[in-house]
Amino acid sequence: MTRFQKLAAATVATTFLLVVIGVIVRSTSSGVACPNWPGCFPGQFLPGLDASINVWIEWTHRTVAVLIGILVLGVAAIALVDHRDRPSILWPSLASVGIALFQAWLGRETVRLGNSGPSVTAHLATALILLAVLIFALVRSFYPARIGGAGSSQRFTLVAALGAATTYALLLFGSNVTARDAALIFPDWPLMGARSSRP
Repeated sequence: MTRFQKLAAATVATTFLLVVIGVIVRSTSSGVACPNWPGCFPGQFLPGLDASINVWIEWTHRTVAVLIGILVLGVAAIALVDHRDRPSILWPSLASVGIALFQAWLGRETVRLGNSGPSVTAHLATALILLAVLIFALVRSFYPARIGGAGSSQRFTLVAALGAATTYALLLFGSNVTARDAALIFPDWPLMGARSSRP
């Protein structure tokens, strides 16, 4: 593997880890455990030993996000040096920097808005876009600059794209449902025939 592929693979893995940590943050309601941004408490890099587990979960989330920012900058820098002649690698790598910066701003807004439904959903949506762009750059680096596709069927590509888009939409709908505490409106599954749990 080239140095670009190694760093891109590490960045993809760390970004996926951050999404998982974000799910833990949401499911434990740790998103508002740290009242300030980007640090948890003014003048402190680490939370105190008496801090709750929710504070540590949110602190871990933010710390890994900073690490991803550094990794993304590294991916973009190596792409500029090693793959300047390959737009299919260079542009996604550079775009990931802008997406990561936008994601950091969204993280701040999510804290400021108290983890509102729209802000949480937008935060997840951007995280998944960043992950997808990084995966594209990584996978594309394993193929030649020009990929011949004349005469090949596009059926699989269309089905895969539809599956990815549907999964993406489902994840965002699920995020919005949990952010609005609406998951238990219908206590039975898979049907929704039970009486509402709310008056």
